Amino acid sequence: GQNDIFIMCSNNSLYPYNGIIEATVDIETSDGSGGFRITDEKGKEVPFEVTRIRRNIGKRALSPINLPGEKRVDRYSLLLRPGEIGGMSRRTLLLSPSEDAVDLTPEISKSAYVMDNEYLTVHINENGTVDITDKKSGAVYKNTLLIEDAIDLGDSYRFFSPSDDGGLVTNEKAKAEVENISETAMRSVRRVSFSLKVDRKTGKGELPIELILTLDAESKYLAVTVIVTNTMRYHRLRVRIPTGISSDVNYAGQPFDIVIRNKVSAYQDDATHPNTAFAGIDGQGCGLAVLNEGLYEYEHMTGDNDGTLAFTLLRATGRVSGGFGDIDERNITE
Repeated sequence: GQNDIFIMCSNNSLYPYNGIIEATVDIETSDGSGGFRITDEKGKEVPFEVTRIRRNIGKRALSPINLPGEKRVDRYSLLLRPGEIGGMSRRTLLLSPSEDAVDLTPEISKSAYVMDNEYLTVHINENGTVDITDKKSGAVYKNTLLIEDAIDLGDSYRFFSPSDDGGLVTNEKAKAEVENISETAMRSVRRVSFSLKVDRKTGKGELPIELILTLDAESKYLAVTVIVTNTMRYHRLRVRIPTGISSDVNYAGQPFDIVIRNKVSAYQDDATHPNTAFAGIDGQGCGLAVLNEGLYEYEHMTGDNDGTLAFTLLRATGRVSGGFGDIDERNITE
């Protein structure tokens, strides 16, 4: 019909996608109740949820008659569950007017500390770390997403800490605030907040940390957004992912390649390595990978942290290169 809206869903990967899709649709306010239904190519109803509605907002409309013009629209933020979309393909859904009014999807009452779907169970600990259970393999990954901060007197190329522990601070004994942001049949969202208390020669204060955890229905991974307010200099902030997997090698993405690296490098001061898009470990019948965006440095830790992957969130060294490690600790706060 005249007021129908097409929603095109594209899958740009090589593999079929069967998860949740986000969409935003604008429906002219003058169209009546704002009710609608969504169907697929065969006329089958597509389940959807409404996460946000912004009513009667202005939207620029270009036409050969009225340039520029403006429409008044109701903007709906949706979660769609259309079923499988083949690799490197697309599907087109149809949104058509309906007499049934559409409103925000009601929330489900659930503990803020638990997230669950058919593949994963996620339990948020009091200190803000996360235990993840893979229901398919039975593997349990405990205390993941531990945040650590250490002194860093190096430059942009190399990490340097004047002591073995580097004035290491973590949230292991912290008391985190855990908030249930959203819980519906299609998506669970939690906010985890805490501060790292730092007291060093290089600076004193608190580093506020916020984790946004999202678990979709039918998703095989937990999505994590880390928000950091950096309040000091001369430090390196990382997130640790203990895997519990004992392996002498790790895997990391590189442009046009996947590199296999030894856990212990033959070179001195070569603990951290670059990665593009992911790094992971496998063994003992299971495996864990971290698919990251913009975090290009990782370490396969040794010793007591055997099987732990650490990803650098930020390094605040204040200089590009030169005079590596020669900063006088007595003057670094000047």
